[in-house]
Amino acid sequence: MVEGLHRAMDRAETDPEVRVILISGAGKPFSAGFDLGSMEEEPDREATRAMLQADFDVILRFWNSPKPTISAVQGYVLGGGFELAMACDVTIAAEDAIFGNPGRIAR
Repeated sequence: MVEGLHRAMDRAETDPEVRVILISGAGKPFSAGFDLGSMEEEPDREATRAMLQADFDVILRFWNSPKPTISAVQGYVLGGGFELAMACDVTIAAEDAIFGNPGRIAR
């Protein structure tokens, strides 16, 4: 998904006909975040660091984009999805949107 977001941002940022970049979820939740249950008990620190850096880099693509960015969110907007939504210039939330990071949930 992260690679796909980078490719989409590359196309959108270089296409002169694209005036704004909109990101939305395809299903009920915008993003349920990481599957924390899939994490190993003793994770490889370097692999985990590289994965988190890649996620952070794509979030910064939206934050630093030369074109306006909009997130249209619904349902759960958790973890990295929360960070991505907040990195956009404008976030439009449906009435059922539930925002949160691990340990903190807000409606």
